[in-house]
Amino acid sequence: MSRGPGMTTSTQPQPRPLGANLKRIFDMNAIDTILRKLPKAKTAADFASASAALEAEKTKLAADVAALKAKREQTIFNGGKLEPVERDIIAAQDAARTLDVALDGASKRRTQAAEAEAEAKLVKVADEAGKLNKTLRARLIAFGIAAEVLTGHAVEIKQLRLDINVANNIVREGGRSDLVSHDPVRDLPAVVGRSVRDPVKALVVPEFFPHRHEDGPALLKMPKK
Repeated sequence: MSRGPGMTTSTQPQPRPLGANLKRIFDMNAIDTILRKLPKAKTAADFASASAALEAEKTKLAADVAALKAKREQTIFNGGKLEPVERDIIAAQDAARTLDVALDGASKRRTQAAEAEAEAKLVKVADEAGKLNKTLRARLIAFGIAAEVLTGHAVEIKQLRLDINVANNIVREGGRSDLVSHDPVRDLPAVVGRSVRDPVKALVVPEFFPHRHEDGPALLKMPKK
């Protein structure tokens, strides 16, 4: 409505921001800050942290709603205006419902994230085991080849010693013991500077050798993948 000179024009009040009159009663900014961080949560730990913050705000808000209701009662008996207090109570209750929705969502996503992380960990462990298995296969094949070579050497050494013994016996029978050939293993201590057992007889590979299948190392038949 138009006014005369020197008078102002009345205007409708602007919508009040949520919780604007309640800075001392409940802090909507703190709740908004937490809600804005939720889209950034990805891991189970992120959602656990967010849930803890939401629970803390929910506890505070419950106390705030109780305080507002007490204020409403005082307003009724003191003859004050109920509308602002009622708006504040509605705003606080709306905020509480929002927190409940956020808490429920955070709980579900925390469970989903934890399951996904556990699955990813299992896959990683399995992948590492697969890599180790490939290395193990290669080492077993290499070991089988080396064992076959050593076996061949051992057989040849045994035969050489038998042949040398036969020749030495002939030489002794001919009266020339000074020409006898001694087993080279007797010279090893002088070469290495310490007492040394016969390398063929001393060869031991724990859990593998001297145990040997009668048909030879089966490892050589393992397919190379």
